[in-house]
Amino acid sequence: MPEYSDGFKAKMVQRLAGPHAITATALSRETGIPQPTLSAWLRQAGKPRAETPTIVEGTTASRGVETVVADARSPKEKLRLVVAVGGLASDEVGGFLRREGVLQADLDDWTATMLGALAAPRVPTASGSREVESRRVLRLERELARKDQALAEAAALLVLQKKFRDDLEDVDANIPRRSAR
Repeated sequence: MPEYSDGFKAKMVQRLAGPHAITATALSRETGIPQPTLSAWLRQAGKPRAETPTIVEGTTASRGVETVVADARSPKEKLRLVVAVGGLASDEVGGFLRREGVLQADLDDWTATMLGALAAPRVPTASGSREVESRRVLRLERELARKDQALAEAAALLVLQKKFRDDLEDVDANIPRRSAR
């Protein structure tokens, strides 16, 4: 994964949050930087996404325009929107997102987050974690006993080897030497 300078990241965040902001998806297509990376830089910078004007129900475009920040939505609301868009034809998605005041990039982020959470390995429950932990302890105890036994065998071999060397030295010392002629 390439490393980007802080200055470069700041320029990308400015493009995402500045007066002429574009979506992270659009900027990703333009620069080749993955959209989740761009969104993470924006979050790290602490800047809100460009606010999206939406028409409040029961008002006209000329009178009642409300601003909604996408991250202010509850997880339940985000899930509802992701599921709703999943059931729409591709030509209906844009209008739906405009009515709901949601950016396509935000919807893509939520979808990726939800799919990532579903794909993540399951964390065992409290009672299940006790079982997993006790199995782990038993496995580690068996491994420790096996290693203790192997260590004892190795120590015994070293003692025998030393004794053998000492006995050879004793035997060697008792053998008379022949003189060289």
